This record gives sequence, structure tokens and C-alpha cells, in this order.
Amino acid sequence: GKQLKPQPRAKGEITHYCTLCEVEVFNILFVKEINGKFPVYCVYCARRAGLDDFIVLQQLTFHDLAKIFDNMQMNLIHKAALVC
Repeated sequence: GKQLKPQPRAKGEITHYCTLCEVEVFNILFVKEINGKFPVYCVYCARRAGLDDFIVLQQLTFHDLAKIFDNMQMNLIHKAALVC
């Protein structure tokens, strides 16, 4: 298996998309150094290319993601409050 390396998300950091298939990549980034740059790949494209040359970055810990999820609250909107 690959080791996850912490790479906290910077304030204002752009959303990442896979270099090959252009799917949005969230939290777990597969990067490979190419000419001094580190393009991002999704897990599917990284696996297809072979994981050996990839660095795996984690932007949020699973604990932090669980806290965000656990603190979510549903806000119900009454139909009478909807104005179309």
C-alpha cells in the first residue's frame, strides 16, 4: 500500500481535477512529478498507470471529515415558506 502524506488544503486553494479524465478529486490526491510540476490524478487513472511513481496526499484527516459530517444539521423548509 501507499503511505498517505498530510498536505493541508491552503486557504483559497482551487478545486483539483484529474489531469487525464477531468473528474473532480477531493481530499486524496495522487500526484506524480513531471518536469518539476505535480499534476493531480484520480485514484482510477493513477491505478491504471501503476501506483509506483505516485505520491498520495491527504488534505483532510478522516477524523476531521467525520467531525464535519457529525456536526451537519438538516434545515427543513416548510412548503408555505417557498415562494416561486
